[in-house]
Amino acid sequence: MNTYQVWMERYLLNGMDETVGPTLLGTTVAESFGDACLAVCRKVKWPSYSNVPFENMFQPAGTHSPPKYWGCRLYRSREEASNDGLQASTAQAHSGYRYAV
Repeated sequence: MNTYQVWMERYLLNGMDETVGPTLLGTTVAESFGDACLAVCRKVKWPSYSNVPFENMFQPAGTHSPPKYWGCRLYRSREEASNDGLQASTAQAHSGYRYAV
């Protein structure tokens, strides 16, 4: 078992003129980074008006993509989340697929 930090990439707020993050979601002990992401994301408290089931918010890692939570990619370090996050979220925001609550 290893200790993992789970960082969420930077994202754009509504209006697309202010960025947030990267954000440390938590630290946990797990057998893999994927298990750590699942454990940390289950503990995140979101606004009570969000009735979306957890299974619809968390996506495990794919062949060529890291795990995602609320559409944001998850990383092992602040540096990884900083380097990759904004470029992707800017492109998605301008195509209408990304917004923050």
